[in-house]
Amino acid sequence: MFKLEQRILQWIDKYLAVIVALIITAAGVIVRLPLQEYVSMDASGFLLPWYQYIAENGISKQVGDYNFLYQAAIWVMTKLPLEPLIAYKMLSCIFDYLLALGTGLLVLSLTRENRAWKALLGYGAVLLLPTVVLNSGAWAQCDSIYTAFAIWALLAFLKEKYPWAMVLLGLSFAFKLQAIFFLPVFLFVYYQRRKFTVLQFALIPGTMLAAGLPLLFVGRNLLSMFTIYLSQTNTYPYMSMNYPSVWLLLTHERNNDEFALLKTLAIVLTVAVLALMMLIWLKKKVQAEGRNLVIMAFLLAYTCVLLLPSMHERYAYPCDIMAIALAILIPKTIPLCVTLQGINLCTYGDYLFHNRVLDLPILAIVNIFVYGGYVWYLHKQLFMTTEQRKSTL
Repeated sequence: MFKLEQRILQWIDKYLAVIVALIITAAGVIVRLPLQEYVSMDASGFLLPWYQYIAENGISKQVGDYNFLYQAAIWVMTKLPLEPLIAYKMLSCIFDYLLALGTGLLVLSLTRENRAWKALLGYGAVLLLPTVVLNSGAWAQCDSIYTAFAIWALLAFLKEKYPWAMVLLGLSFAFKLQAIFFLPVFLFVYYQRRKFTVLQFALIPGTMLAAGLPLLFVGRNLLSMFTIYLSQTNTYPYMSMNYPSVWLLLTHERNNDEFALLKTLAIVLTVAVLALMMLIWLKKKVQAEGRNLVIMAFLLAYTCVLLLPSMHERYAYPCDIMAIALAILIPKTIPLCVTLQGINLCTYGDYLFHNRVLDLPILAIVNIFVYGGYVWYLHKQLFMTTEQRKSTL
């Protein structure tokens, strides 16, 4: 072997992790490029008309049902020399990378062996996850934005940086109401750890208000940062919006006849299951720290999506991301993770490409079994002693 060849190989050995990271980063761009011209129904029916309205009239009036911070981002994009559709997708794709980075750091902070490689696996798996690629690259949706802030908030919670965690969750809320799926685990940590005051939760709405301050300069009510979410809860009077929830065992998709009858039941049942789960954790004295915190956040969010009414297919997005992290931290959950990703990918294919592989009630049955599998196995993990957990690593 030539000396130059040896030096090149030694250099590759030294910087292999960096090289792999760069390859993954480039691959993320490559897989998104062919999707840039695809126009989804949401883009043609909502996003592009909103863009046109804001470009012509500014942001002095509410347009659409997304919160002010996203509208402000649209307004900034109208000032850039970009095609509207490309601007939307570029913004969301930037947050794809921030989301992938946050997931990688989450894995890094919770592993002891092969930390860098497991973190890279988390980064790459999220960045190249089909639902993540399609959500931003094809759909032009913004789920990566609020989920990225929420994952970084979870990471801050792990490091006991509670004020930063609240601020980041507030930014997540400022983009989308579905950030509420992370709130139960924050409340559980507050009650169990008792290391920070309840007043720090005020940083969540405080951050939203701070993010909405420009509203005052365009003549709008600052409270609209919150009231818009109240209006959203009545926008879709269906028990399911293309998500295979438990309610599809009782009702037809997009049939609102049963909504008035079952909506309250669904909400009460969800709260009851969340409360029961957390009471069991308290009784079993499960500590909400380390890997346990990710398990708890995942189970609580998955419960919300499965049991609440009016769930869209995209609302399972945070569950997809946390399932990836758990698959790396607890490899025995890989089959459940793959099945969960398959379920959600089917709903994406149905909406984006009109390809219904399985009817939603069938997917709902599969989804319930996957949820049950996660509840059973992850609770076994939560109830393990420290010695037992070490023996499984």
